[in-house]
Amino acid sequence: MTTSRLGRSAWVIVWCLVASSAAAQSPRMELSIAAGSTEAGALARVPIQLRSPIGIGAAQFEIVYDPAIVRFKGVEHGALLPTGFVEANVVQPGRARVALVSSEEVKGTGVLLLADFDVLAGPAGDTAIGLEAVRGWDQASNLPVHAASQAGQWTRTAAASVASGQPAAPQRPPAAGGSPAWHYAVVAGIILLVLGYLLGRRTPTRP
Repeated sequence: MTTSRLGRSAWVIVWCLVASSAAAQSPRMELSIAAGSTEAGALARVPIQLRSPIGIGAAQFEIVYDPAIVRFKGVEHGALLPTGFVEANVVQPGRARVALVSSEEVKGTGVLLLADFDVLAGPAGDTAIGLEAVRGWDQASNLPVHAASQAGQWTRTAAASVASGQPAAPQRPPAAGGSPAWHYAVVAGIILLVLGYLLGRRTPTRP
């Protein structure tokens, strides 16, 4: 009887440990990159989406991208983060570190930030934009929360003039005709009068 009770107690302890471990590993905060496309040579505004059932007061993560395709410019507030301190710096080519702090809890599902990239000239194609080293802190307790991330696919499309397959429209030559003929006659007459006046002044007077 005692052995049976000990066995049941051991199973209960093991189940509790497994359940608590699973709960600790379940993502409570998730950041993801939304898919999209931008023409070569244009500005891409890439949404960084948050999904969190708890209020986040601070977060830190790194944006990973291909510097041969896009150039990181900075981040702007999204709908879920209308106010708060945000800082972003390029730590090395292809990697930018972002940190944010908010005095109000940030929770729910929506756009947390907008990452701005210059899309460099080049052939059309897809490029991955990822998130790494994601960390978050609960706004109420200031304790760290388990965080997860998901990369997104961004497409560089050809510029409109190139994609259409049509050459640029040639410039129009200046309209023919120019000034009317009477303009030239008037100018010629004025020139003759001036020359005549100058020659008349230089003629010596006879005694």
